[in-house]
Amino acid sequence: MPITVPKKTRAKLPIQFATAIEICNQVMFKYAQNKPRVYFLDTRKLFDSYEDKSVFIDPICHLSPRGARLQAGFIAEVLSELENTNHKTLFYPTQNIDSLD
Repeated sequence: MPITVPKKTRAKLPIQFATAIEICNQVMFKYAQNKPRVYFLDTRKLFDSYEDKSVFIDPICHLSPRGARLQAGFIAEVLSELENTNHKTLFYPTQNIDSLD
């Protein structure tokens, strides 16, 4: 799963921190692409559809009980889908890691 920070925090991050988070997420994505039975499940869109206070307990990245339940439900749903398909990941990079020099 990616490093996920609340929307309000993300909007205020200095560019170097936002870039570092994106690079880490893309490294994890690329790792999953090259390993059998390793999946990168992107929860960012899931959490973006909720108010930050309802899914995070702080402005950093720690989930509230509700956020943890949503994440667990998402993981269960995706794993169920993966059993029936050949999907490798549910992640669509916003930037190519190779262009982040």
